[in-house]
Amino acid sequence: MTAVLSDQADIGFMGPEASVYVYNQGKEDYAVNFAQLTQKDGSFLVGREKDPDFTFHKLKGKTIIGGRKGGMPEMTLEYVLKKHDLMPGKDVNVRTDIQFAVMAGAFTGGEGDFV
Repeated sequence: MTAVLSDQADIGFMGPEASVYVYNQGKEDYAVNFAQLTQKDGSFLVGREKDPDFTFHKLKGKTIIGGRKGGMPEMTLEYVLKKHDLMPGKDVNVRTDIQFAVMAGAFTGGEGDFV
């Protein structure tokens, strides 16, 4: 979004929340989402251990580094958890206090059970 708004790019690939944030700031020149480029979310869940028999119920009591609260990856994660009868904040701890750019480093440094 920053590249689009600063005229460094004509088109940006991003989740729709970026457009909403800019619009809600009252900007006169805001981005408009105009296409669906994917039919599935490109996010994936990474654990510390190989688990060929993984089920989402194994996340109960675990901590997931989820990204920025309200961001598309974090919202998708919460949607999937709820679809598997896991309530964020009750059954599983979803951390939203780690910036997206440092999630991998935080995870490899020992934070969270999943990212």
